[in-house]
Amino acid sequence: EMHQQQAIDSLQELVRSLWPDAMIDVYGSSYTRLALPVSDIDCVERQPWTKELELLGSAKIPVLKMTYSIDPTQQDVLLDLTCGHSVGHTGLGARDLIYSFQAEMPALRPLVLILKSHLLRNDLKCAFIGGISSYVLVILVIRFLQVRCACAGPQPKWCYIFSRNGRVTWRTGIGSLLMLFLETYITFDYRHFGISIENEGFFFLLPPEKVVSSQVSVVIPYVADPIKPGRSICNCFRMHEVIQAWLALYQNLVAGAPLAACIASGLNP
Repeated sequence: EMHQQQAIDSLQELVRSLWPDAMIDVYGSSYTRLALPVSDIDCVERQPWTKELELLGSAKIPVLKMTYSIDPTQQDVLLDLTCGHSVGHTGLGARDLIYSFQAEMPALRPLVLILKSHLLRNDLKCAFIGGISSYVLVILVIRFLQVRCACAGPQPKWCYIFSRNGRVTWRTGIGSLLMLFLETYITFDYRHFGISIENEGFFFLLPPEKVVSSQVSVVIPYVADPIKPGRSICNCFRMHEVIQAWLALYQNLVAGAPLAACIASGLNP
């Protein structure tokens, strides 16, 4: 985390040297503590402290991707720089929303980190190449946990207590939650239903114009934007690969494979 802060400070110094009144605001997984320690990009050299640069101009929100590298003994840090006033930019609002959900859902962070590690291992974590973005994955986990989940006083770290209308409905561990998450989204009907976390969460029937015909092979899930209603935040055109990867993970875990072995490459540099 100290190395990441050094990267942010260096970026802040550069930006202020160009625009004295500007400031860098951190959002996304790094802010919400839902980030993995590794990520891969291809870029060009730019600044002494910037090892690589890549401008994703074709992205929905233009992104300047940088790799901070100043200490060869430290892992490189990836920085994504966007303009807060860009049309459609909801990063800061999404950051605060997810941060608030973490306080209500202690199982959110471990589930997201496990699933992210598995997606990374299967090269399905990058939205730019058709995978699931971190934001979409977090929304899927939040919707799953909206049973709803509440902490009922001190409890073991492995135990999560769920309640409805103030009454405890069941207690479970992260392993059971992972299996139930996989069961939920492996079998979900993405052609006809959308996913929303508004009003304590619900699955909804898509309007006729958004229903995906069975003759269409590529199905992109409709995940409602909790910040700007009426649109989907998901552009995962490789969802069929994600489902297959989740199915393989589920089958391996049922067969007794250690979870660490299923996600190991996603956790290590």
